Amino acid sequence: MEGQNEKNNIGPMVGIILVILMLVVGAFYFYGQRVEKQKEVQKIVQQEQVNNNINDGEDISTLESDAKSLNFDKLGDGIDKI
Repeated sequence: MEGQNEKNNIGPMVGIILVILMLVVGAFYFYGQRVEKQKEVQKIVQQEQVNNNINDGEDISTLESDAKSLNFDKLGDGIDKI
């Protein structure tokens, strides 16, 4: 009777182990996908930074005139209403 009871306990344990292994493998798969996506986004951001540096670096006087034309006089007007 004990031998039959041990056989009945092995089945569910094997099933639980298989489910846990499948969850672990799935987690590694999705983690790998996430890392690859982050690498692609980082490449795109770096390329955009390079492109912006090339385009923006040509005319510093334009940046200076834009900075001088900014009006900060009414910047804190709405803060009292909060």
